[in-house]
Amino acid sequence: DSDRIYIVSMDYAHGNEEMKSSSYTSGGIAPAIKEYSPKVELATRFTWLAEGILFQNIDHQGATRGNKFSARQIVLADTSFFEMFNTSIIGKNPKESLAIPGNAYISRSFAEKLTGSSDRGVSDNIIGTLVSMVSNPSQMMTICGIYDDFPVNSSLHEFDILLSLPSIGNYMWDGSDNLLGNERYYSFVKLFKNTDPSSLSGDIEKMCQNKLPQEELQEAGVSLGYHISLYGGFNLQDKDQRVVFILLIVLAISVLAVAVLNYVLIAISAI
Repeated sequence: DSDRIYIVSMDYAHGNEEMKSSSYTSGGIAPAIKEYSPKVELATRFTWLAEGILFQNIDHQGATRGNKFSARQIVLADTSFFEMFNTSIIGKNPKESLAIPGNAYISRSFAEKLTGSSDRGVSDNIIGTLVSMVSNPSQMMTICGIYDDFPVNSSLHEFDILLSLPSIGNYMWDGSDNLLGNERYYSFVKLFKNTDPSSLSGDIEKMCQNKLPQEELQEAGVSLGYHISLYGGFNLQDKDQRVVFILLIVLAISVLAVAVLNYVLIAISAI
């Protein structure tokens, strides 16, 4: 289903500036697009919480159990995350568990770190236990399940802990349902089969007209809209992705030029 998953990007400009694009959106944009478009089967969003943070197992009285281990990336995700990004999971139903503050799912590799064992019979026993950040032990997380690590070539590969989005208020201001401001979320939609992605533009425009404060935006001289791009592909309207794309082209041309030059030098030396 990867060919049906699209990332939502924000288009914005102030005054007469050229329109810019960003992969970050407000928290409520993906659900709002699904609400307004019958072509969208599923919507989800997540936001980063931290990375490289030490975690430890604790008991229900708050006492430390076992060693401390660093988690690569910790994100806050909504109940549709695993429906959108499929991977093998054991434990409780994430559709239900990720609706409850304090619930979390961890990667298979992180479960093996915490238990010190690659034996699934051992590492699976961590389900139902508690973990917390060493720097913030009062905020305990209940491990509701373990998911297989995403592939190495996936941008989700380093996700070690997926914490329920309703937990966000324990760590920062909760703007998960905002339609304007607090643009820190990655938003995704999954289209129904055989849907032309360009056909969503009208639905997205209607959502913007009805959901966003158009008068306030106009008074502030701000133009704001959204578009979707196939997830995993290059979105050349996004400045950062455009720079990466150009750099890759330059690198490819340089490698080809060096190869041609080497061939010419070898041919000359053989004369």
